[in-house]
Amino acid sequence: MGTGKRKEKEEQRMVTFSKRRKGLFKKAHELHCLTGADIAIIAFSATLEGYESVDDLVLVKNLVEEIRNKVLFRVLRMEEDFVGSLLA
Repeated sequence: MGTGKRKEKEEQRMVTFSKRRKGLFKKAHELHCLTGADIAIIAFSATLEGYESVDDLVLVKNLVEEIRNKVLFRVLRMEEDFVGSLLA
């Protein structure tokens, strides 16, 4: 019974994230056009999917991968610690 509502909320959060991300990137682009400022935005979804808005995409893609790997490493390490504490 409860899983249906939870799934709907999860889907709604992803839709909200997508819309707000697009709006944020649009504002960053407008600020760049108006001022010529160099702006970089990196946003991660709940599934650790990385999205970026910047001119130098190669640099940012490397940075996104590095951050994702660090986050995944920490999550895996926490899971190992948790499982280890259960087995001890």
